[in-house]
Amino acid sequence: MPFSPAELIERQKFIGGSESAAALGLSSWFSRLELYQSKLGLGEPIEETLPMMVGTALEPTVIRMFEKESGLTVADRQRQVSDSS
Repeated sequence: MPFSPAELIERQKFIGGSESAAALGLSSWFSRLELYQSKLGLGEPIEETLPMMVGTALEPTVIRMFEKESGLTVADRQRQVSDSS
């Protein structure tokens, strides 16, 4: 499910899980500079690819499978956490 324009603006305020590899310089698809530019609204918009759409669609199923196999529960999905220090 694509993000709404309001959600895209809100996402500029934090680093999401899918951006963490880029923040650490470990992404093969997105550089630190591209991440920085996207947070400032300077970079090119990211086109949603088929793998992105499939990953988004399958996320609830993968979480249910993980919970069933591990006996653990995934809580606070999509919860934003910030460091107040």
